[in-house]
Amino acid sequence: MAGPVAGIALAATAWLVANGSMFDARHIEVTGTSHVERGEVLRLTGLRPSTNVLWLDLGRVAASVESDPWIASADVSRSLPGTVRIEIHERMPAATMQVGSTWLLVATDGTVLQRVRSRPSLPVLPGPGRVTIGTRIPHLAGAAAVAGGMSPWLRHRVRTVSPIEDGALQGELPDGAVVLFGQPTEIDAKDQALAGILQWASDRGARLDRVDLRSPLAPVVQAVGHVAGIRLEPVRPSAAGHGPKGGTGHPHHRDRSKT
Repeated sequence: MAGPVAGIALAATAWLVANGSMFDARHIEVTGTSHVERGEVLRLTGLRPSTNVLWLDLGRVAASVESDPWIASADVSRSLPGTVRIEIHERMPAATMQVGSTWLLVATDGTVLQRVRSRPSLPVLPGPGRVTIGTRIPHLAGAAAVAGGMSPWLRHRVRTVSPIEDGALQGELPDGAVVLFGQPTEIDAKDQALAGILQWASDRGARLDRVDLRSPLAPVVQAVGHVAGIRLEPVRPSAAGHGPKGGTGHPHHRDRSKT
């Protein structure tokens, strides 16, 4: 009898230890937040000081945190006896849209992040009739990704990015010039090419009418007075996003036709 009794006593002791205060969530570490407050992350987790870390469902905690539109993903881990670590990966605002009189921020994956008081200095996407905060709008994902690939310098110089026929994208500059992005592929190359072309036009005082980026390594620029093929040469990246995104710049052009 001694053996079975001892086993039962040992199991009971183990249960008491596993479910006792030793494994209370004494320390909750949150990293990676910028837009989301730490307190909001803690609220979403539902964790309390009495939460048992040993039996904690990490996947459930991560899913709860990811319900916030700003949070793209959350990596949740534990360190026994009483620490929970939450690493946040936030979405970044890339564009804006207007629904009625309301301006909304849109992330690079097309997720609607939040309302804002006035129009941000970001490319405008076409707004649907109705939208819910936290909703991802699939047909705008390509346009949002193109806007998200731009440097801050370039985002301030592109007025709109819109889907057109067959999933292709078209942009518009503040002076009305049209930018043909084509399909939402080679996004970095197209965004960098556009930055280089805008800098080229600014340096020469040229007024653009149409920019075709469908072949980003050989874009075609139609400016007032001539059409030029552009060959882009690499330059060093500029600091802190104050100039065109690194990788393109100082374009050389050859005239295809003149009027």
